[in-house]
Amino acid sequence: MLQAVIIDDQRINADMLQELIQQFCPDVTILGFCTTIEEGYTFINRHRPDVVFLDVALNDDDTGFDLLNMFNPVFFKTIFITAHRDYAVDAFRENAVDYLLKPINIRQLQMAITKVEQAIQLEERKPEVVQNASEARISLPTQEGYLFVHPGEILYCEASGSYTNFYFVDERKITISMHLKECEAMLPPSIFCRIHNSYIVNMNFVVRYIRGRVGAVVLTNNSQLEVSASKKDAFLHLIRKA
Repeated sequence: MLQAVIIDDQRINADMLQELIQQFCPDVTILGFCTTIEEGYTFINRHRPDVVFLDVALNDDDTGFDLLNMFNPVFFKTIFITAHRDYAVDAFRENAVDYLLKPINIRQLQMAITKVEQAIQLEERKPEVVQNASEARISLPTQEGYLFVHPGEILYCEASGSYTNFYFVDERKITISMHLKECEAMLPPSIFCRIHNSYIVNMNFVVRYIRGRVGAVVLTNNSQLEVSASKKDAFLHLIRKA
């Protein structure tokens, strides 16, 4: 059961959202409502919710981003629910799980809740993933020498010509002088999958697969990566085995 708080300067909007959650998202409990960032900051620190439903514009001077900036680190998941279309990029830069526009689409609301649940489950599994990989650290050649890392810390790898970019769960990015194919050979196939000529992903951090003529995966950090047609069958096979 997820515990949540709604922060919106219009109580009527908060009431409507609560009604939708109670009717269509039974795994979410609303702990309360707040209308200002000061109230929200106090309430969140006191009740430690799993997820915050947050409006962008809270009054003439304050925004939902001002509230997030009061926390270091942000220990809850954020779903923006707003009438403003122009702040989605800023929201995802703040690691928001989703950005929903009013009037609220019920299916999109349910999907946002599912993304929160999946992200929390993966975070709970993360220490186990790193521990399991601790006996097989890999070495990455850098300009200064070699960097030894646990494969479980790697989100995904990206080809960049004759180089490869490594992206980590702690938001580091490291570029090494190796082709992606060489990197693929040293990563454990039990948790890594080549989904494209340009990408290898850690399957433990995949939260969503988007079907389509060109498929895509969404990772826990909201990165969206293309799944090529030639790699799709192998990727879906791994998903079904998970």
